Amino acid sequence: MGSSQDKNVEKLADQFCQFLLKTYPVMASFVGVHEGDEDFPDFSPSGVARRMERLERFKTALKAVNRRSVSPALLVDLDLMLGKIEVELLLNKKYPLYKILPDLYLNEALFGVYILITRDFAPLRDRALSATRRLAQIPNLLRHARKNLKNPPPEFIESALHTCSGAMTFFNDSIPIFSMDVHGALKEALLEANEEAIAELKAFATYLKEDLLPKAKGSYSIGKPIYNLLLKHAHHLPYTSDNLLKMAKKTIKEIETEANAVAAKIRKKKSWRETVEDLKEDHPSTQGLVGAYKREIKRARQFVESMDLVTIPEDEEIEVMPTPPFASSLIPYATYLAPAPLEERQKGSFWVTVPVGMTVSEAKERLRGHSKWGLAVTALHEGYPGHHLQLVTSNRNRNLLRHLAQTPVFSEGWAFYCEEMMWENGFYEDPRQRLLQLRDALWRACRVVIDVGLHTKTMSISEAVDMLVETVGLERPNAEAEVRRYCQTPTQPMAYLIGKIEIQNLLRDVQKAQGKNFDLKSFHDRLLSYGTLPIARIRDLMEAQGD
Repeated sequence: MGSSQDKNVEKLADQFCQFLLKTYPVMASFVGVHEGDEDFPDFSPSGVARRMERLERFKTALKAVNRRSVSPALLVDLDLMLGKIEVELLLNKKYPLYKILPDLYLNEALFGVYILITRDFAPLRDRALSATRRLAQIPNLLRHARKNLKNPPPEFIESALHTCSGAMTFFNDSIPIFSMDVHGALKEALLEANEEAIAELKAFATYLKEDLLPKAKGSYSIGKPIYNLLLKHAHHLPYTSDNLLKMAKKTIKEIETEANAVAAKIRKKKSWRETVEDLKEDHPSTQGLVGAYKREIKRARQFVESMDLVTIPEDEEIEVMPTPPFASSLIPYATYLAPAPLEERQKGSFWVTVPVGMTVSEAKERLRGHSKWGLAVTALHEGYPGHHLQLVTSNRNRNLLRHLAQTPVFSEGWAFYCEEMMWENGFYEDPRQRLLQLRDALWRACRVVIDVGLHTKTMSISEAVDMLVETVGLERPNAEAEVRRYCQTPTQPMAYLIGKIEIQNLLRDVQKAQGKNFDLKSFHDRLLSYGTLPIARIRDLMEAQGD
């Protein structure tokens, strides 16, 4: 029998989850709640004000809870809610995204429709009806965008123009294909709504380019105080931006030392960067790129099973496919999209950006980012035991709040941790593969330096691009795409390295506590069972259960 305070927290958690699902219907679609599939968030000034006022009321109620009388598991839920509320209120007050980020609206439109036509969660006619009605809401969504956007950073507008182009490609190409199996008046309504949405996107792109961009002078940097508060409230980390820089710079030195030692085994008279450049020349063809990743994904899954490293849930699957055209300009290499936690089918998508529609020289430069010696690392990071396995395991957790209060520090940290763990267990042994893994590890460490630098105003965009090109060896077009993303996602780029370090720290503490009884698979299974939570909160849950 739970205490009255436990019941109070459970009630507040249920109310908070329902508030989030109703307030953010596209997010609700993503997690598998489909009552709001026809809608978008209310971005009117009054809608935003109501949202903030409700969050303040939740904060007051949660702060009034007597923490000493709350069980450990519900104390974690209490802290997750408070952290999420603090972030929303902070950003609205100091860095209101709805006033400065055009991509906020474009991504709602793009992915709000994408999820309806690509996930088979309901009969086709039902999904087509929802898609039609959501498409019909896009003009109103973009009208709110025009009213709300006030002096965005020029970098955000330039990024939004890329997104607009991708969105128009998606609606032009994908909706007509989807409509082929829709019939009658619904098909006509779907295509008509699609045409109107495309026209509005085209007009919005013109507005961004001709009206907003020439006079845009806003700053993308959130500033050091807000950055440190995001570390605390969004990710529950005990660090400041200064701490992150020290950790990253130390890691960079360590990786470069090892990279030189590994490179000496491959090309004795060349630096590790020169050796990496040589290895980039050995890559799959454009036609063979997706197939090469499919083979590595399959091999990684078989290895995890044979070595008994972590439990693979039943009824999961992953589809390796080319990145859809609408997203290819934003995803230079590859990415993973997880299935919805509340939907029965657990099928993830691994997108591989195939270089098509560009010159021969541009395509070759892109393919050099897919060296055959790095495919295994990317496959395990995105698939097994990385993102796909972690997220389909997380999806089995029935606590809805823990699907709405996630942090990339865990998801990206886990996938990055897996790169080292799989090397230690022998998944890849060739020094050429190790060198490409180290190059990627260096990239993740540089992301921390760039993330902190961009958002504490100590590094320019050009300096960030140069760091990725000169220190990591990224191709400049891909480096530019990366930095565009970093500008819009403060504290996300640091998540890989810092998450890996936090997981390794937890691993060492559990090993020390359990001694001879420690089992790596049991640790991994327990770690993944709680959901994609801040690692500090997972530590709380493990300690409460005696792990």
